[in-house]
Amino acid sequence: MPMIDVEDRVRVHVQDLGTGPAVVFISGFGLDHELWDRQVRVLAGAGHRTVCVTQRGHGGSDHPLHGYDIDRLSADLVSVLETLGVGDATVVGHSFGGQVAFHTAATAPHLVAKLVLVGSNAVRASRSEDFPFGGPPDEIVAQMVSDEETDRIAARYRLIRSSFAGEQDPRVVDWLMRTWMRMPTWSAIACYHTLLCTDLLHEIARALPGVIDGVDVEVRDQCGPVEDPAVLGPPADDLDVRGDRDLGLAEQVGGARVVVAQGREVSQDAQDGRGQDYPELVA
Repeated sequence: MPMIDVEDRVRVHVQDLGTGPAVVFISGFGLDHELWDRQVRVLAGAGHRTVCVTQRGHGGSDHPLHGYDIDRLSADLVSVLETLGVGDATVVGHSFGGQVAFHTAATAPHLVAKLVLVGSNAVRASRSEDFPFGGPPDEIVAQMVSDEETDRIAARYRLIRSSFAGEQDPRVVDWLMRTWMRMPTWSAIACYHTLLCTDLLHEIARALPGVIDGVDVEVRDQCGPVEDPAVLGPPADDLDVRGDRDLGLAEQVGGARVVVAQGREVSQDAQDGRGQDYPELVA
């Protein structure tokens, strides 16, 4: 699996499998290409090129002390796509990766034909005057940084457990924990700031406004008016208050159609047969 230079002395890990129309995956906080195992298997087998980009500071990518702001993370993604000769791609961003995917769609539209957001509203993860969801960023970041510096193992375990609306298979939690622990403290703290303090509300008109939260995906075209834009809400069996942030974006997207996805977290492998509709959804 290649390491691609995105900046002087900084490389990111990329898994590039399959041939055909490109689907690019960017994982969320602390995660890497392994998150997309089922999606890669199904889509590569159906005639798609699948490119999984592990963000700097995560997994097998380099862990520099700098470069975790949204502009730099998006520039990393652009560097990878240009190096691989990938353009006109369907870009899938999960959670924190959704912010990066959204910003890239707004700033490098020649590379992004379609956008899929999984478990992310992409524009903001904390409350502001113009975004009445979540909590105040300064307080949340201060607490998360304190917890990380005091006992990062306990802090990350609590964060993983709290990301699910209900009880989760302990094997899934253990796997997520092992993956998260590959992220050093300096990367985590910097990403906490970016995740919770980035505001992309002003880019809604420039980026692709389809929003997805759940396992199943649906996409919308970038060029020209969209006749049937879709906004997927949180999975019906994992519904919690955090879904309000995602569905709230739908109100700002003209003509959006809200769909509540059926299924669990993208990180949990599904029953045999689930995912058979992925090729149709990214076509």
